Order: sequence, then structure tokens, then C-alpha cells
Amino acid sequence: MTFEEKFWGKCEQEDVYDGCWNWTGAVDSEGYGWHTLPRIPGSKPGTEEHSLNRAVKAHRLAFFLHYGWYPELVCHECDNPSCCNPYHLFGADSSHNNKDTFIKGRNKTVRGSDGRFMNYYPVFGEN
Repeated sequence: MTFEEKFWGKCEQEDVYDGCWNWTGAVDSEGYGWHTLPRIPGSKPGTEEHSLNRAVKAHRLAFFLHYGWYPELVCHECDNPSCCNPYHLFGADSSHNNKDTFIKGRNKTVRGSDGRFMNYYPVFGEN
């Protein structure tokens, strides 16, 4: 079984385009899936290539496997952190992600130095 077959095998793929493909492997406290990348075949123990066995967020890896590149951030159209359906994912930068978070009403509120609540992300105007 190839790496990609193992990876996609951990996604519940009920509806190819519309449904979320929920990650069935390891998840963190926020619901994001994690997958461990394999070591580079033939690498020698003690080398940097051999130590590259590291975990990555499953939705980022799904984006890469489907589209062939990594953007700065991978965001969910569906707002489901465990979803790995590439048709629900889009590449973004920090600014785009902050705007998406604000528009969807998921921005956090924090207390300012004066103790009053304020939006964590500023209000965005037309650009």
C-alpha cells in the first residue's frame, strides 16, 4: 500500500464533492487531524533525512496531495477542522484567513489593557 493510499484510507469519503471527509486518525484538542510523514527511504540513521519523521496537519497534507503545492495556510470552506476533502480546502495567507474568520464570526474577543473587551481581529474595509 502506498503512502497516499494509507493517508486517504484514514478519511471517511462518503460524498466526493459535497460531504466532509472526516479524519479518522489522531486529532488534537481543536479537532484537527494529524498524520506522521514517513522517513525518506534509504536514509542513514543519524542523518537529517532520517530524522524527518514528523507530524503534519492532515488537511494540509490532503491539500498538498491533491493540488501539489503548499500555501502559507490551508483553510476550510466548511469550517470542519477534521475535514480533508480537497474540494472544501483553499489556500490563503494570514490576511485572507483573518478576514475569513471575521466574516464567519469566529473571531476571538480579548480584554484590552483597559479591561474592556475588543475584537481580536480589526474590522476590515473594502480593499
